[in-house]
Amino acid sequence: MHLFQIVPESFFKPLTSKYKSVYIDCIEIIYDTYKTEYSFGIEKETILYKLEQYFDDNSSEEMVFDDEDDIAKDPRTKANAILRSLKDCGWIEYETDADYTTRVNLFDYAATMIESFNSIIKNEDVEYQSVVSQIHATLLNEAAYKKPYEFILKRVITNTEELINGLKKLNTSIKKRIDAITKEKTAAEIIKEFFDYHVEIGSKAYLRLKTSDNISYFRTGIIDNLRRILDDEQIFNSALEGFIVIKK
Repeated sequence: MHLFQIVPESFFKPLTSKYKSVYIDCIEIIYDTYKTEYSFGIEKETILYKLEQYFDDNSSEEMVFDDEDDIAKDPRTKANAILRSLKDCGWIEYETDADYTTRVNLFDYAATMIESFNSIIKNEDVEYQSVVSQIHATLLNEAAYKKPYEFILKRVITNTEELINGLKKLNTSIKKRIDAITKEKTAAEIIKEFFDYHVEIGSKAYLRLKTSDNISYFRTGIIDNLRRILDDEQIFNSALEGFIVIKK
């Protein structure tokens, strides 16, 4: 399935507009408001109040949206304009309750996108030991072998991909820092930058890999149990059947 069979073609329009930073802030506010709710729906007035507060605190400038003739001057008008734009571009939809209260619903794909944005901004390090130990524990769980694909292999694949992506990010981070510290700088500046990076970023991640996050402890158990799945005909066939059912 293609991405634009799921999200509208105008979905990314707010993020390429002249107010893209404002949109990102407002989208984050909307998402944060949902965190205490059981669903992605919340009263429109609650959202408007939060957005008004944002514009009160951060922006006194007039806003002119491309698809509207009116100039948005006050926080309430700006908040309404932002919501209209996000609705038109497929981030949110409105729903009217039985008591005629209007609720703002955040689409599931929009929530997934916002979570990805947050992940990029936070740039959190992977806890290598935690991920590898989860793989190890999953493979050692005898009860899970009743459904080896659903309860074991799917989790192992997900955790392995997370581990590999974390290592790739670490590698990219090191390369970017090397480029940054060697470009148009003196030898003394390069050495200082290197030690700063070594202390603040590189050594911490590398030290965890070699000490507290050392994966060698789990290696034998992981490999032996993966081989067990391959070699045990009953487990292997059960895994295949689970794969066929889940993947249709």
